[in-house]
Amino acid sequence: MASASAAPPAPEAGAAVPALGWGACPESWSRAGVDAGAFTCATAAVPLDHDDPTGPTIDLALKKLPAGDPERRLGTLFLNPGGPGGSGVTFVDSAQGAFDAEVLERFDVVGMDPRGVARSTPLTCFPSLEAGLDALGDLPAFPVTTREVVRFDAGHREYTDACAASVGSDPVIEHMTTADVARDLDLLRQAVGDDGLTYAGYSYGTHLGDVYANLFPGRVRAVLIDAVIEPVAWTTGASPREARTETTSLRLRTGEGAYGTLLALFDECTAAGPERCDLAGEAESPSEQYDRLADALLARPLQLPDGEGGTLTTTYADLVSTSLGGLYSPSAYPALASYVDALLDAVDARGPARASTAVAARDALARLEARLPEREDEPVQLREGTDGVLCTDSDNPLRQRLWRDSAAQADREGPYFGAAWVWGELPCATWPVRPEGTSRYTGPWDATTSSPVLVVGTRYDPATPYWDAVTVSEQLPGSRLLTLDGWGHTAIGESACVDAAVARYLVDVELPAEGTVCQPDRRPFDPIPMTLAAAAPDARADVVAAALPATVAGR
Repeated sequence: MASASAAPPAPEAGAAVPALGWGACPESWSRAGVDAGAFTCATAAVPLDHDDPTGPTIDLALKKLPAGDPERRLGTLFLNPGGPGGSGVTFVDSAQGAFDAEVLERFDVVGMDPRGVARSTPLTCFPSLEAGLDALGDLPAFPVTTREVVRFDAGHREYTDACAASVGSDPVIEHMTTADVARDLDLLRQAVGDDGLTYAGYSYGTHLGDVYANLFPGRVRAVLIDAVIEPVAWTTGASPREARTETTSLRLRTGEGAYGTLLALFDECTAAGPERCDLAGEAESPSEQYDRLADALLARPLQLPDGEGGTLTTTYADLVSTSLGGLYSPSAYPALASYVDALLDAVDARGPARASTAVAARDALARLEARLPEREDEPVQLREGTDGVLCTDSDNPLRQRLWRDSAAQADREGPYFGAAWVWGELPCATWPVRPEGTSRYTGPWDATTSSPVLVVGTRYDPATPYWDAVTVSEQLPGSRLLTLDGWGHTAIGESACVDAAVARYLVDVELPAEGTVCQPDRRPFDPIPMTLAAAAPDARADVVAAALPATVAGR
């Protein structure tokens, strides 16, 4: 379905194509351990307001990994790791772990920090990190009790009040929709001299690819979207009533996807047996054990030794948010099962040693078993890069009662995780820039593109449910759905079958056969080969870091 809204009006005169002066990257633009000399960087000036293309400009930060075989170079592959608010500059550091060698040989790979994000002209609502943490740092992962709802609402109102002060003084806040970023992307396509866009977007980055394909259907060379967001639910919902009364994640049924992934994990645990999964082989099923633990933590938070002589409180919300983070990466599933089992031991008073194990497992899950990169190299933003996009792209309720209703409904439809997703979007209730006052794109979503779009969906995805990939593949004429019959958020690094199909598409614009279903290279509880254990799966980690909801990432 598409809303009645059409594309934003085209500017009266085209914006100037930015000149890209590629040169050495600033030291702070590369992660530790990365060969900074392998990359070049540039800054692009683009219109603040694409409806005023000759007006004020903002800067976009770009980082490039040049094609490995310049003589056979096909063009530029642009990347977006999702979020919204994820850094494309950081993501390019991981390009060698994301794509087959032929892709890296044939394309310059370029990542952009979108407008309002990180090293591009950023939106910052607080004068310092400390000021932001004063407002948001002591809030629960998500509210459960009425008292917590009041605290949660007050903290987020303080945050959005600070953002309201940016209106006028920091004008990028009024121009952060996905349509704005898509127009930036088209200027960059022209700047690198490509007739058509070659693009790979993950998680929220799929919506950017979808918007680009519908705004500029004749300029698509190859657009890959992996872990897909359904655009009607993301923007307006299927009716005016949905727009007024349901939050974005409730419309997307994200909680249902997360709960289905948890149940799939439990199935894998049972099949793996107690030798590989700590929840298997008990009188209670893994699902029953999890339910019992959740009930116990709802009744009374658990005090655990922190390993340093003190104690650490674990609440129901902590269990849910930690579980959600763990579900993003199949390599983390054994640690998640150990975490739940150790907490149950502590609840059943089976000894402090197991409680310490729970703390260790929680810390492992915080890294998602994917060795998330350090973020110290990036400018400090709390969550402005996320909310600046989400809250201007998406319609959301304004009254707190409707947020509580949405959280309750989401938890009924997707137990445990529905409310966590809903409350993570609360800033949109009081965000100072309303969607209707922006140049956001709300459809139609069925443009016939000059080349077909490749849509990749993972069967058990806790953040972007598989059915969204199915729907988007049906919306875009000529597109092709590639399914990974596996687990986790995005297919990066999970299947040689998917990797090969993606490479063939990006290089030759050749689609996999209709109905292709790929299997993962390993099941979640299989032993990890030494070669895999020694490799840092940075590309997947970057996408996970960008995609984690605020309730999990601590933003």
